[in-house]
Amino acid sequence: MSSRMIPVISLMNASVSDLNATVQHLRGACKQCPMPDWRTRATRLRTLERLLIQNHNAIAAAIGSDFNVRPVEETALLEMFPSLSAIRYALRHGKRWMRSTRRLADR
Repeated sequence: MSSRMIPVISLMNASVSDLNATVQHLRGACKQCPMPDWRTRATRLRTLERLLIQNHNAIAAAIGSDFNVRPVEETALLEMFPSLSAIRYALRHGKRWMRSTRRLADR
């Protein structure tokens, strides 16, 4: 993964060409490492968790403007909590999910 971080704030006001460039950057990164190991995935999940926590006010403001003054508490309950819970769940179980398992071939 590239060390270049994409700030949440910059994407909220980005043009279509900026978003297209970002998508191309992400596709390139995926092609370079299509099946990352657990350590890489865990690092990315922790980074995502940190970004969500650090930018929760900006995210809540953006969602609030989309929904015409949606309360911050509602955004925390409906958007932030489920996302953070899923990240933490994946961090707890991801290594086990990635283990090789023997399977019988279909007949």
